[in-house]
Amino acid sequence: MRPFLIALAVAIRPAVLPAQAPAPSPAPAPPPCASASHRAFDFWIGEWIVEQKDGARAGTNRIERILGGCVLQENWTAFDGGRGHSFNIYDERSGRWHQTWVDGGGNLLTLDGGIVDGSMVLQGTNKTPAGDVGSDLAQPLRWLLPPTAVTTRM
Repeated sequence: MRPFLIALAVAIRPAVLPAQAPAPSPAPAPPPCASASHRAFDFWIGEWIVEQKDGARAGTNRIERILGGCVLQENWTAFDGGRGHSFNIYDERSGRWHQTWVDGGGNLLTLDGGIVDGSMVLQGTNKTPAGDVGSDLAQPLRWLLPPTAVTTRM
């Protein structure tokens, strides 16, 4: 009987040893679109009253993050009733920002660029509803950061 008890004790012993601690889980991956480069256009987020160079009001603009924070959506309403939207995204592979603008007049504007000397600078091509392709924009669009407002220069 004694050899049986020894064999039983040896067989049971591994089952009662303390379990080893599991290996620590790897750190979770950062959420997509969370890098500083993805946030470079965040200064534009908000509700804006848009004025022309002479101070006359042109319309309102609401900029918001959508699609899990990966896209900035622009919602433009002109005081004359015109409307337009843009979608803005940072492309990690190219290191550039891209904007696609569309409006109720059938216009399409595609821009790309990035931060230059502390301002967001985008340039590209305008397509008209008739299908004409405009020349590259002679002057890029530049979003400046003065102390109290964001200024867009064309």
